[in-house]
This record gives sequence, C-alpha cells and structure tokens, in this order.
Amino acid sequence: MWLKGGIRPKLEASVTSGVHDSSNSHRYRKGRLLAAAVLAGLLAVPATAAASQASATQATASTSCPWVTSRAPIAQRVAQLMSQMSLADKITMVEGHGSTNPYVFYAPAIPSLCIPAVGLEDGPAGVADAVAAAKSASVAVVVVSDDTESEATDRPSLNLPSAQDELISAVAAANPHTVVVVVVNAGAPVAMPWLSQVAGVLDAWYPGQTNGTSLASVLFGQTDPGGHLPVTFPASLSQVPASTTAQFPGNGTDVLYSEGIDVGYRWYDAKNITPMFPFGFGLSYTQFAFSHLSVSPSAVDGTRDVRVSGVITNTGKVAGSDVAQLYLGDPSATGEPPRQLEGFQRVSLAPGASARVSFVITPQDMSWWSDAANGWTQTAGRYQVYVGDSSALAGLPLRGSFTMVTTAGSRQVTVSAPSTMQPGKAAAVRVTLTAAGTATLFNVRLALQLPQGWTARPTGPTVFVSVGPRQAPAVTFLVTPPRYAPNASAVVHATATTGDWLREAGVNVTVSG
Repeated sequence: MWLKGGIRPKLEASVTSGVHDSSNSHRYRKGRLLAAAVLAGLLAVPATAAASQASATQATASTSCPWVTSRAPIAQRVAQLMSQMSLADKITMVEGHGSTNPYVFYAPAIPSLCIPAVGLEDGPAGVADAVAAAKSASVAVVVVSDDTESEATDRPSLNLPSAQDELISAVAAANPHTVVVVVVNAGAPVAMPWLSQVAGVLDAWYPGQTNGTSLASVLFGQTDPGGHLPVTFPASLSQVPASTTAQFPGNGTDVLYSEGIDVGYRWYDAKNITPMFPFGFGLSYTQFAFSHLSVSPSAVDGTRDVRVSGVITNTGKVAGSDVAQLYLGDPSATGEPPRQLEGFQRVSLAPGASARVSFVITPQDMSWWSDAANGWTQTAGRYQVYVGDSSALAGLPLRGSFTMVTTAGSRQVTVSAPSTMQPGKAAAVRVTLTAAGTATLFNVRLALQLPQGWTARPTGPTVFVSVGPRQAPAVTFLVTPPRYAPNASAVVHATATTGDWLREAGVNVTVSG
C-alpha cells in the first residue's frame, strides 16, 4: 500500500535505477535475494555494482534480455526471465557463493540474463555502495525490512533494525527520487524518521514468495497499490497507548490495559493524537471523491437497522481501487470511543466512474456493554455517521446522523434451568426477557437453541405482540435430552428477537444418568 507519494512512478523499462537490499537477516535472505534479483533483472540495474556495469548491462539489454525493455505485463516478463534461468542459476541466486568481502552474502552476476551481482553489506561500506549507486540512478528503490517481531518476544522498538534508517537517509540525500519500499515481514508499524526526505513509501506488508513480481508490477504502475492499513502507524513510540514496560509485559502475571476500551485507532481519536498514518489509510495512483450521503431512517427505536450509502468517484486519470469505510459515533453519554468502524467495502473504478457503496448499521452496532447490567444496552440520542477512506476525521468527508428516540435499553434474556438433567426425561427451562428501556417492543419472540437431538415444547405462547418497557415476558419450555445423550455438559441457549434486535444468553447443564 502507498503511504506517501501516491502518484504513478516515473519508471519505464529503459531507466537505470539503484536497487539496494539492506537486510542482514539470514531468516528472510534467500527468498528476498531471488526477489531482488528478478527486480534488478527487469530494471537491468545493479544492486551494488558500479555505474559502469549499469551502462554495459543497459547496452546489451535490448538484444539479449528482451524482458528488460519489453512493455509486456510484469508477470509475463518475470515468467520470460525465469524460463531462461537454469536450475543452477536459481540455486545460485538463492544460495549465493557465501561471503565475498565486503559482503556478508554475495550472489554473482549472470551477464547472459542481464542480472547484476547482488550483495548484502552491513555497516558504512554497505551504505556507501548504496549512495554511489543512487547518485548514478534515475530512481533509487530501497528495500528494507523489520524482522524483529516473533511470537516468542516483543519488539525492542518501532525502529527498523540495523542501520536501515541511516541507509534510507543517505540514499535520499544522494537521490531525491527515492522510493522507499518497506517490506514488513511481521505485520506491524515502523518508525519513519526519514519520511520527509523520500519521494514515496510503499508498505508491502506480507509480500510472500512472489514479492519481486508484485513489487515490480506496482513500481512500474501496472498494478494499483490500493491497500489500506489494518493498524495505526504512530509518529513515535510515545504515542502508543501501551508504550511502557509497566503496561506490557506488566508485572509478570498481569498485563495492564490502561487504555480501557480505547483500543487501537480509538485511542488516537479519543486523545486527539495525530499519528503518522491513521488506521485504514492508503494512497493510490489515482484520486477518489465521496458524495451523496444517505442515512435512512432518520429516527429509530433501537430495534431496526439503519441503512447508509454514499457515492465514490474515481476523479483521477487511471483505474484504481479504494476502501470505503463506515464509522459510527455513539452519544457521549455512553462513554464509548468517538468513532468505531462498522463496515468497509473495496471498490475498483475506471477513470471518471462512480459507484454507490451501501452499509447496514444493526441494533447490535448501536449497543454497548454495561457492566452494571452484565449485558448489552442502548442509549437514546443522536448517533453520528461518517463515511470515507480512513479513521481520521480528515479522511471522512461524508457526515450525517440519525436519532434513537426510544430504546430497548438494558433488557436482557435470562435462562433458568436445572443444573442436572436426565437422558430421555423432560425438565422445565424458563426464558425471560427483563423489563427496561423506554420503547414498546412488538412481536417479541422467545426461543431456545439446543444441541442436536434435544427437544423443547413450550407450555405457553412464545410470541408477544406488544411488550411495554415495564413488562417482562416469559415462557417455560419442557426440554428433553435424547436417551442416548452422553454423560457430558451441554449449553441451553435462549434468544429474544424483535425486528433486527437480538438478546441472548445461555446456561450449562450436565446430562447424567
């Protein structure tokens, strides 16, 4: 996904670019070396070679390496290059020839395929080579990686490991047309102290085995990078709600969630903190505009869905995709975060084309958890609706609202059942919808959901035409486990429904006998 510089790069098949892979990690090296080799082969550029080698490679590319100058789709050009590589060539690019001073890893050039030498360097020598390549290149592409996260340990910081930040800054100073490609192998945000120095940032997230093909397709403008961030990228570690060791890993037994319900992007919104990139953010090679918001109905009783729609238009000159997002803001009396994501929809549009995106806000979406009621509840008032393409207010141009005039409040379903039941014998189970709220509910249905083979026979009506706020309808079921029921625990589950509104509860019973 593009995080900066969301315009089609000026990369053509004949340009000379500096490609530098800076990772010193053995964990991801082999797959990334082959990806870097394929990308370098398509660009006909050296990864760490001198400019003279670049010129020689470029001169022979058109005759011996047609995939270099071809304007065919990237996947086709990669397939053409790979078809000319022998098994030995591929093994060489993956395994290399060990260490060749000053490289910690080195794969020799394959001149017949226009693949330059690929070397991995650590320290000042590696940075100096990258700067030299960048100075003679039309565009500098720097591939960096964060491989410090794992399931067993926490990351030491948000910074890229090794000297990668220094590498990016040095290359950017040498070539203002630097596109930084951040290959994040462990989905997480990274700090970008060099952000203002580079022309563009592409986060590849989980690139996979075809990273080289995918990356080349995006950089050459053949694929629109329409991804959007699944997390917030903070400007610094100090912005993170759990940035101290007292919060995580805590005291060794307890982890302190001091942010409460303001998890993730909700923390930044609640505290009016501007992150580096907000949740849901992502650029494209084109631009999009939102218009014609519709919210219906404008007044509800908390038991019916609210339907929201808007029009998204590709206002740019190339095809592309965007992710329309719906956020809902509850009344302040609920104590909920300012906005919460309730739906999203990806849209791909040709230049000038428009599409209407539609969302449904359910009564559950309008509910919040009450510790006092030990269940979900609703609050009457005005609910704010936002539609756009990121969680930040600046990315939510469509804004409207609806009013919950009356509400079912904190009504809950309760289930009363014996703790032990006998196979083949009926037992009484009572289901009750408690009284609460300000809305009169219509056609309320009480029901049971039981394990396979169980039966339930109501002893009275299960549908109640009208239930006032102070009324608590109830029904008793005669529930029978099957005769073959094993000696085990089972869940007796109950629901109360009206319209699109639902409340549910369950109890454990033991079948024994």
